Amino acid sequence: MKQQRSQFRAIRGVRDILPPQSALWNRVEQTAHDVFATYNFQEIRLPIFEQTELFARSVGADTDIVSKEMYTFEDYDTSELLEYRNAILTWQELPEVSGPAGPLGVGAVAMFQPFGELVYKFCLLGREAFDTGQIPRTPENDSLLKGLIGEREIFLVSIQSRTIEENRQMVGNLKDRVRQLRFGDSLSLRPEATASVVRAYIEHSMHTLPGDVKLYYMGPMFRRERPQKGRYRQFYQIGDRLQGMPRGIRGEAARGVAEGEGPARR
Repeated sequence: MKQQRSQFRAIRGVRDILPPQSALWNRVEQTAHDVFATYNFQEIRLPIFEQTELFARSVGADTDIVSKEMYTFEDYDTSELLEYRNAILTWQELPEVSGPAGPLGVGAVAMFQPFGELVYKFCLLGREAFDTGQIPRTPENDSLLKGLIGEREIFLVSIQSRTIEENRQMVGNLKDRVRQLRFGDSLSLRPEATASVVRAYIEHSMHTLPGDVKLYYMGPMFRRERPQKGRYRQFYQIGDRLQGMPRGIRGEAARGVAEGEGPARR
């Protein structure tokens, strides 16, 4: 019987913008460019992702956007340390050994000691990576690596005094601890653009430019919301940011642009 190939479809919460609708989008965007130019705004193009901490500080770490809706991932390079983490997380015990003792003995020692050796090597590589700055030098990483060495020692010296099931539980606990080590920067797809505009304004010393800095942006944003009609997980915003103006004048100028203050969401 011929096996039917699965068909790829757009991910839930996103959409394809097809002709002739794409031509309409182009008209809207071009109109926005023209209107912003009339008011002497200049376009700023921003990265799709930023450090997670930027959004946590600007939007609020306790908000639903940051705590529930952002698409967040860890950014790191392939390394021997990563290989050991993967080996630990995918490790499975050997069958119980009986009969003549092998190099690792018999019973629980032979089954679980190889896992302890993997954790030990992971701790050594982790400490080296921490000391040389190859992984984030955070208090959390430092504390985790110190604690993991001790937990591994306790695991090894008490293998024979525990049941097989208790050893399996200890293995699970150590795997959870290994998962907690941060390998790189936490990055997030942007859920909004204001934080990125302000970051760019400060980073590039735009406050030293003559006059007020009038910027506008357009592009996709990302939030893991419940998909519903007219609301998508990848959506598009057109917005403006005025830096350097007094607040009252800033609001008045913004009302003259496009559809009022704040970003337009599509």
